[in-house]
Amino acid sequence: MKDMTDAVPVEESRRTSLVGGVSIYCDPETYPTDQHLCDLPQYISVGVGIHTCHERYSVVRVNQAVERFQNLLANPRVAAFGEVGVDHSEPMKYWAYQVEMLGKMLLFLKERQMLVIHCR
Repeated sequence: MKDMTDAVPVEESRRTSLVGGVSIYCDPETYPTDQHLCDLPQYISVGVGIHTCHERYSVVRVNQAVERFQNLLANPRVAAFGEVGVDHSEPMKYWAYQVEMLGKMLLFLKERQMLVIHCR
């Protein structure tokens, strides 16, 4: 963490203590492996989701992405659920599908996980 805090000069009066971070994976194509999650430093929390731009996948690809998403949620390193949500900068024809996907995904949310919402 010291490398990160030393990377950019900050006035002494504005310095804070950086004690951790969150690595969020919301692209099913680049989801981490279990080994990658094990290799992350302990001060990094992990979040997984399916970004709204990926919800236009074919039914087969959505099902594969949701299956991988569910498997990752079972990993104890995953502390955050998301980024998930709705994006109204996408064409209107996708909005109802985004809400439907969000409803299905929220069923997998565990009590121990923070929820990271994408809402635009």
